[in-house]
Amino acid sequence: MSASNQRLFLLSSAFIIFNFSPLKLEVPTVIEGVVVADAKPATPVSRAHVFVIDGEEETLTNEKGEFKITTWQSAPITLTIEHSQYETQRIKISTTTKRQQVVLKKK
Repeated sequence: MSASNQRLFLLSSAFIIFNFSPLKLEVPTVIEGVVVADAKPATPVSRAHVFVIDGEEETLTNEKGEFKITTWQSAPITLTIEHSQYETQRIKISTTTKRQQVVLKKK
């Protein structure tokens, strides 16, 4: 095999390998939940700051206490929930398939 044929063969092989190898597609992790006050009945906590410990992802709860946060981190993920009227809560999430419920206690 000549040198030019070898180069062509190597380039063709590389093209085939890279085009047909399975790609690992990364998908973000979505965590959904609700933050409520430790009261009877439990009431939603709006404007609570929810953030991922090891990242820059953050959000605020809505008027129903609901939040949705998207992160590129994989489980387990630690979330911190802060609000000026309540004690800070940290939760470790090992599965993101279920909706999280966080209960905050008054300061």
